[in-house]
Amino acid sequence: MEKVRVGKRYQVVIPAAIRKKTKIKVGDEMLLEVDKSGNLYLIPQPQSYTNTLKGLGEEIWENVDPLSYQRSEREEKDRDPQ
Repeated sequence: MEKVRVGKRYQVVIPAAIRKKTKIKVGDEMLLEVDKSGNLYLIPQPQSYTNTLKGLGEEIWENVDPLSYQRSEREEKDRDPQ
């Protein structure tokens, strides 16, 4: 963890060690998020949100046959008309 100081214009300098680890370059756009506890998160803006989110939650579908799942969902819908 690195310590930084907030300047007069509320700017902070990202330490060199962090920049090297994260490969942040001059001109990169960042996202700043504050959670419910007031913690700040500085995240590089993804080049593509699609690629960033690709595969998110795929572990939920492990050991599930997609065709069987789809078939069972359709059968359930047919049995229970709303």
